[in-house]
Amino acid sequence: MALTRGNYELGGTQQALTAGVRLYYDRQQSDRNLMLSGESSIVNHHFGIGDFDRDLPLEEFSQDAIAVLLHGLEMNQIEVLLRHMGEIRPDHRVLDAGCGRGGTALSIALRLGASVDAVTISPYQHRFATALAERRGVSDRVRFHLMDYLHLDFSRACFDHVITNESTQYVLDVRDLVEGFSRVLRPGGRYTCATWCTHEAFAGCNEYAEPINLHYGTHINSRTDYLEAMAKHGFTSIEVEDLTELAIPYWELRCQWQHRSGVELDFLRGHRERKILYLFIRGTLG
Repeated sequence: MALTRGNYELGGTQQALTAGVRLYYDRQQSDRNLMLSGESSIVNHHFGIGDFDRDLPLEEFSQDAIAVLLHGLEMNQIEVLLRHMGEIRPDHRVLDAGCGRGGTALSIALRLGASVDAVTISPYQHRFATALAERRGVSDRVRFHLMDYLHLDFSRACFDHVITNESTQYVLDVRDLVEGFSRVLRPGGRYTCATWCTHEAFAGCNEYAEPINLHYGTHINSRTDYLEAMAKHGFTSIEVEDLTELAIPYWELRCQWQHRSGVELDFLRGHRERKILYLFIRGTLG
């Protein structure tokens, strides 16, 4: 069995994969994500999209400037993702499945006034996000739950939106995840997924997937996996926004950052060769 960079086994079953994810994020208590958040108090566990001013060569950017730009692209990702979700009203109820330290959930509540339930399997992340919501004065609108998103403990048809922001790569079979979302969504509700995934045209010959999986303890799914899962479980009007090109500048910056993790070139080359895609996918429950 291959060992991840966190020195635990890369899960070959869903139970083992989930246990590894919990361990990984419970250990991430003083990490790059927290470092990038700065004074914003919004701590993201996703990557960035967009571009930056290229008047100077990348090699001449200061480390402080790189950190500011990285966080800005991560926040831009949330802005674009919220637009992709469609109309979100204050009377809507949103599920953020795999919420991390709460960056996306808090942004939805603060920006749009909707009620958000957010789930994580990490006890540390749950404590951190709950405390942050209280400090920001939105604990009445954002509730964080210590819960496995493959085993959602919510009533049937209680949400208007479900969102996963780069959290679906922790499941072996996306169909299992989407089935649960179809149960808790109201008819006509929307599921929006932001994800990095493999291009099915390179199945069996994608040299970038394994290093990424071993770094994060993930199981990268293919674009086809997502589309077939959503169609199987009753989602219609499925839209795919390919943002792979807009993800490249983020990884160019990460390659120059002093706190790079070591997986940056795999993402950068994978995106440039379109073996690793970056997509927003949205579907409506019929």
